[in-house]
Amino acid sequence: MKKSLLILLISIFLLAGCGIVDEFKGPVDPEDTTEILVNIPSGSSTTSIGETLVEYDLIYNTMIFKQVVKDLGYDGKLQAGDYKLSRSSTIDAIVEKLYTGDVHVETITFTIPEGLELDEIIDVLMKETVIQDRERFMTVLKAEVKNYPLFSNLDLKNYEGLLFPDTYTVKKEASVSEVINKMLNRMVVVFSEKMLKDIDEKNLDLYKIITLASIIEREIVHDEERPIASSVFYNRLDINMKLQSCATVQYIIEERKPILLNSDIAIENDYNTYKYPGLPPGPIASPGEASIKAAVYPDETDYLYFVRSYENDDSHIFSTNLADHDRAAKRLKEGE
Repeated sequence: MKKSLLILLISIFLLAGCGIVDEFKGPVDPEDTTEILVNIPSGSSTTSIGETLVEYDLIYNTMIFKQVVKDLGYDGKLQAGDYKLSRSSTIDAIVEKLYTGDVHVETITFTIPEGLELDEIIDVLMKETVIQDRERFMTVLKAEVKNYPLFSNLDLKNYEGLLFPDTYTVKKEASVSEVINKMLNRMVVVFSEKMLKDIDEKNLDLYKIITLASIIEREIVHDEERPIASSVFYNRLDINMKLQSCATVQYIIEERKPILLNSDIAIENDYNTYKYPGLPPGPIASPGEASIKAAVYPDETDYLYFVRSYENDDSHIFSTNLADHDRAAKRLKEGE
């Protein structure tokens, strides 16, 4: 009853030419910050928008609303859409939001952990309903990669390692292309101008850097050990010693195993670094920034071996020779 009387009095003031009382342009309830989803249909008039706002108890009076819109020069320029508005907002603030089209957009946030293979990344995107079609995703990925100078000249064996692992937020209705470009752009940002210059000055190959980084990502848990492990791989490459990375073998077998069998490391496959020297043909997963930096900036060491302490904290013992490596492995095994 009191509110109806208030609205009536305001209307009388306006009709009498008294102007808009600033008090009634303020928030309906300064303490109520609850956001209300309001739909403004396409083609709505200023009057109908005002009536909708009154209905949601977001403003006091349609006539005041119309006057504010007119004074701001926004009559006929308010935009349709879904808006999140609160009773703690002034009429001016609400009108400004409707004029600028600051609509509410539903989003999806998803996380791609470091070290996932492309198929696993697609699994995450499917599970989070970011995409609906695996084949469509791959088709678009192949097309979008060509638009990036950083990747377009690489001799890609597959599309592993190009989508940067991170947490992303996209519109609920984002296209496959938008999702892919977000992830490719993030990878481009990681390869800064300085890093690319350093890669060039060291006569390194970008695709091989991503490949090595992917191995480091899958082999090493702690960031501080990544540059050390990188030095091990570089030292082996320098003397044409096989990398013997379990991670590369895991990439080619159907299921992950805590310990590889002799039959696994004997598999005839170019990705088997137990059987063939040098790096595999391409990345085996998506590396994070720490692994990429480690691949570009390895520590300077004489290490040729490392072994992981699985039962401790997943840290590694690094060795310069096979005898020390075997002793470290034995010591870790006996401590289990």
